[in-house]
Amino acid sequence: MSAEETTGTITIRKVPADCIAKLKETAKSHNRSMESEVRSVLEDYAAGVLARHEIRTTNFYERLRTFMEEESIEGFSEEEFPTPARGDEPERDREVFGA
Repeated sequence: MSAEETTGTITIRKVPADCIAKLKETAKSHNRSMESEVRSVLEDYAAGVLARHEIRTTNFYERLRTFMEEESIEGFSEEEFPTPARGDEPERDREVFGA
């Protein structure tokens, strides 16, 4: 992250001592400052939240088809490889474990 991309400062109070110790230990093992380690943890967390949101709210196959059309990549058409509607299959019998 460059200085131009920096948008602000966060102050976190009342962080448990064991959490701080673990952050220091992890930062040392990654050969960086604790501040850099916390920034990395926050960036990883935010990226995960964004990825989970994308997975829940987008249709992967529709996006793939759109990308392929935009890039003039030939592939399967809807007729050749239809995307099955979810929930069309009958429900399977549930397995009962430990019964």
